[in-house]
Amino acid sequence: MKHWMNFGVAGLMVMSLPALAVAQTTPTQTTPPTNTPQTMPQQRQQQGMPTQRSTPMRASSEKVQKEVSIAHTHALMAQGAQTVQKAHEHLQHVINCLEGPTGTDFNSQMENPCKGAGQGALPDSQGNSSRQQQLRQAVSQAKQGLQTKDLSSAQADASKVASLLQAQSSRGISSGGIH
Repeated sequence: MKHWMNFGVAGLMVMSLPALAVAQTTPTQTTPPTNTPQTMPQQRQQQGMPTQRSTPMRASSEKVQKEVSIAHTHALMAQGAQTVQKAHEHLQHVINCLEGPTGTDFNSQMENPCKGAGQGALPDSQGNSSRQQQLRQAVSQAKQGLQTKDLSSAQADASKVASLLQAQSSRGISSGGIH
């Protein structure tokens, strides 16, 4: 049998080469095994298990969050507008995002920056009365801003809308349990 020998300061060490080869190729386990198998989202789908993204509540909340975020951005644009016309334009964008194409105050002559994101934050948040109440309040405030002919009043209304939508953005859908 062949031996590998190493002469060092501590003396003579002898080890067989096959034992050394096994020691170098045997993997070491760094984490203790668990009783539950770990699965990736793709594996969960193949096994017929729902993934986090495939649940209807999750998809709906993501739509609403996106629509509210876009509406918030347009409220901020209205707040910083240099003319009453631009403030009104962005406030209408807010309304279009929140109400969606089937909304009473939706203006099809104006851009809908939320097109493709959902059906509107209000229709997409069906079943969440708390959220719907606050979104209706934002729509009402935006409509008030559309009625004014004074830039500073329109900007003040836009600021209130932005605050309402910021609160919606940061809290998520609390009554739905998803944030």
